[in-house]
This record gives sequence, structure tokens and C-alpha cells, in this order.
Amino acid sequence: MQMRAKGGPASSPWKTTYIRHQRIESSWRTADTHTPQVLMGHDDHVITCLQVSGDLIVSGSDDNTLKVWSAVTGQVTHTHTHTQILSPQSAQLN
Repeated sequence: MQMRAKGGPASSPWKTTYIRHQRIESSWRTADTHTPQVLMGHDDHVITCLQVSGDLIVSGSDDNTLKVWSAVTGQVTHTHTHTQILSPQSAQLN
């Protein structure tokens, strides 16, 4: 027997998953499509790329650098070399 949330319908993991899937699929069908922006700046293969907040992207490359990018402008805001990466202070994104 399922428990009902106070004042709400019964919660089901299947229902939640189905609704989430429907929202994602609907977004893909109706979303504004445009050409993705290519971020140019590393001298070698990019091995990791993370979006750490709504407007920051961090990428790591075989060129021994980490680059912090603005997701809005596509421009590099910081570049850290392999020697700077070893420092705990360099890991903080301000």
C-alpha cells in the first residue's frame, strides 16, 4: 500500500521517472535549436569538461592546463598550468 503525501497524490518512482522522461523529450522536440559553440583554446586533446555552475565551464587537456570558460561568452577567463594545479589555492574558483 502506498502512502500519500499530506494533501498530495501518491508518489511513485515509476511515475516520477515517466514524468521526467516526458519533460526531457518535450524539451528536445520544442527547444530552440542552434549551432553549438566550439570553445577553442587548448593545444592538445581535451580530456575532461565540467560545467561547475550556470555560467562557468572547466576543461582539462593533455596540454597540462585547466581552462575556466564563460558559458555565456565562450571566452577563457582563467588558465591554470600543471604546476599551479598542484596548489590548493588554484582549485578555488572565484
